[in-house]
Amino acid sequence: MFLNLNQNSKNEKIFTILFFLIYLVSGLYLVKDYGVSSDEYSSRIKGFVTLNYIGEKILPDLNSKIKGDKNITKLEDYKEKIYGVVFEAPVSLLEILLKINDKKDQFLLRHYFVFLTFFVSTIFFFKSLSLRFNNFYVSLIGTCLLIFSPRIFANSFYNNKDLVFLSLIIISSYYSLIFINKPNKLNAIKFSLFSALSIDVRVLGLIVPIIVYPINFLKSLLNKEIKHYLKVNLISIFFLVVFIIIFWPYLWESPFNNFVFAFKEMSKFEITTYNLFFGKFIEASNVPWYFIPTWILITTPILYLILFFAGLILSLKMIFMNRFKINNDKMLIDIYFFGLFIGPLLAIILFNSTLYNGWRQLYFIYPCLIYFSSLSLDFI
Repeated sequence: MFLNLNQNSKNEKIFTILFFLIYLVSGLYLVKDYGVSSDEYSSRIKGFVTLNYIGEKILPDLNSKIKGDKNITKLEDYKEKIYGVVFEAPVSLLEILLKINDKKDQFLLRHYFVFLTFFVSTIFFFKSLSLRFNNFYVSLIGTCLLIFSPRIFANSFYNNKDLVFLSLIIISSYYSLIFINKPNKLNAIKFSLFSALSIDVRVLGLIVPIIVYPINFLKSLLNKEIKHYLKVNLISIFFLVVFIIIFWPYLWESPFNNFVFAFKEMSKFEITTYNLFFGKFIEASNVPWYFIPTWILITTPILYLILFFAGLILSLKMIFMNRFKINNDKMLIDIYFFGLFIGPLLAIILFNSTLYNGWRQLYFIYPCLIYFSSLSLDFI
């Protein structure tokens, strides 16, 4: 069953299913209340450029018939070709299949799928919390904290970039925890699939395997099963590369060179825009180191922040008390979420990355904040 709650009582199962059902119906009802963001126009075109490229490669006659006299830019000439289309291309294909011609309905379709993607991820977040805490109330309350975070709640209805990326990071994180807990071939492939999907939305998704493989190596040393762990990790790396290429058409003709080019282009992303920050306009390419921490602090409910810092202290205290001896899977899960939270923050600060529109490029670390908040709830 998709929502597997084997460890919960019958009443808890029923309540959980009702909770997610009510959330789904409410969300679908609210989708139409939100407008169109500036990125959505180019993202929609990006989907059609990719579909045209795939069609020319696989079904040229059918592609020519569907395209008709429309002038669609070639992928190799498209300035945004380096961006992943694992979300946009399928939605664009659905728009064609459903023959949606009205502009409003075209963007509403995308909004429905942005919300549905986030909705599915909240189920996986609930399952991730259940793995760590084995406590129905903590898992459900933690999921509510994620859903009803004001900034995240609003963006979950229209943000086709940052919230889709956040959603896939949550899903890939769940399979990361499964892979860490039970490192076998099947879990290695599942982990690779969903990690690849997140990478094919944004290259920064590489942070997940970068964290998981060292944790698995650490666990192999602790369990003295280096040979087994090496085998399953090599299987995972192989399938990760295969899936990244399959779901990112831009890489098909020259996987290595195009990936390196895309990574370099995104790492030195240049845009001429300014942020209003503490009463001054600051260039996006020259923001101070405290830009992201400040935005997180002023857009996150105070109760969440108190719970987060308390949970972080509790986790670090447990590791220090054990003298850094990682003696159980719960501690490994804490390390995973700590790495996923602090790694991108440090990278942004050290490399002086271009940042604009608040901290939306780092929304994907927000579930980590909720994770440590949930750790506080579990302690309470």
